[in-house]
Amino acid sequence: MKFGEHNLGLLDRGIRAALGIILLMTFAVVPNSIYSLDAYSMIVLVVAVALIGTSLLGTCGLYTLLGFNTLGKEKAAPPARSKAARKARRKKGKKRK
Repeated sequence: MKFGEHNLGLLDRGIRAALGIILLMTFAVVPNSIYSLDAYSMIVLVVAVALIGTSLLGTCGLYTLLGFNTLGKEKAAPPARSKAARKARRKKGKKRK
C-alpha cells in the first residue's frame, strides 16, 4: 500500500471526525487553554487536528505503515439493478455469442 491511498472506511472516518471535534471543543472550553498553551493543551490540539485531518483525507499514515485497511469492500461491484450492471451483463452476453 502506498502513502496517500485511501485506507479509512466510512465508520472509521466518522469516529475520527467525532473524536477530533470533541477534543477540539475540549481545547476551546477548558479555561485558559487557548491563552496559556501548556503541554496538555498542545497534545489535545495536535491530536484533534490529526484526527480531523485524517478523517477528511481518508488516509492514515500509521495504518499504511502497519498495513491496516478499514475500507473493506466499499468499492464493490455496482448493484445488479443499476444501469452499469445491466450494461456489463449485456456486454458479457454479446461476447459469449
